[in-house]
Amino acid sequence: MNKLRLADVREPIGRALNVCASSSEVRSIANEAHRRLVAKGKFLGTTARYRICTSSEGCLTWPRAIEAIEGWQLCSSPGELRNQWYEFQSNGPGLLTSEQGISGNLLVDRGTRVTFDDIYGTDKKIRVVADVTEAASARILILGYDQNAQWVRTQDAGAWIDGEYVSISTIPQLTSNFFTNITGIIKPVTNGPVRILEYDTTLSLVTKSLGYYENDEEVPIYRASMIPGLGNVSRCNGAVDEDGEACDTKQITVIAKLRHIDVVNDNDFFLLGNLAALKLMAMAILKENRNLFEESMAYEAKAIKELQDELSSFEGDGALPTIKQESPMTWGAGVLNYVTLGSRSIY
Repeated sequence: MNKLRLADVREPIGRALNVCASSSEVRSIANEAHRRLVAKGKFLGTTARYRICTSSEGCLTWPRAIEAIEGWQLCSSPGELRNQWYEFQSNGPGLLTSEQGISGNLLVDRGTRVTFDDIYGTDKKIRVVADVTEAASARILILGYDQNAQWVRTQDAGAWIDGEYVSISTIPQLTSNFFTNITGIIKPVTNGPVRILEYDTTLSLVTKSLGYYENDEEVPIYRASMIPGLGNVSRCNGAVDEDGEACDTKQITVIAKLRHIDVVNDNDFFLLGNLAALKLMAMAILKENRNLFEESMAYEAKAIKELQDELSSFEGDGALPTIKQESPMTWGAGVLNYVTLGSRSIY
């Protein structure tokens, strides 16, 4: 298993593409190749374990790096995963909330979000603040609905636009409009993180953090989940977070499939550490751009085979296979399967 940086792939991919190693095309093709390969499977380097502490609120917004939750535990008890269609089955539980459910043994997909929390009430504006000094021209565009559930539109340089631009500065800036729901964020590449916060105009104070956007995030989007009935679960005994600090609420541990994030600088790491696979996929893209689709598919197949072989070598043959099965304690459970073995039936 290797850690692979952009600097490590410049020369071999540049040679494969017949361009200079310093060319911007190398970075562009390397990112595209990596993005496609990460979407092809759970290869070595594309999964990670995360642990968080949370309160009774069962709505969760996951970090930027997470593409999908593959498995999870509340305290030390494994739970079930359900997709967005679970609540709409005719034999299902119906619509769920974080206050009701099966005492926290279920994690339901809630699609995507652009903020970490919701806005409550109709008297809230959005405060924007940067951690470090930014360019005088730096602005963030906030899209969403106002206190009357109307789509926010404003004038910018004499033209009507969707949303409202707010300057990015270490001096907190406030929107002119009230917001009840934020549906989109567009920001430039910045020197440091940018935060957005809920500002209560009645109390004249910040009431919660809504978003924390890293310097290279331009169109933020995050996966979200909901744990029905989490409020009915007591705190985990002896629980700690990833930093080893005591967790005075509930501890949730997940295995997540990671998302491709473009590398920008030479010392940025790819998720995948397989140089051969990345080079082969770059060749596949080169052939595809020349309309040589059969050759492109052959290179792509070889790239995927490289990753499969690497994963097989890393995992070895000693581990017993893990089989997923329905819990008999859940709505919409599948039919019990029997396997006949000789004269006995086992299940």
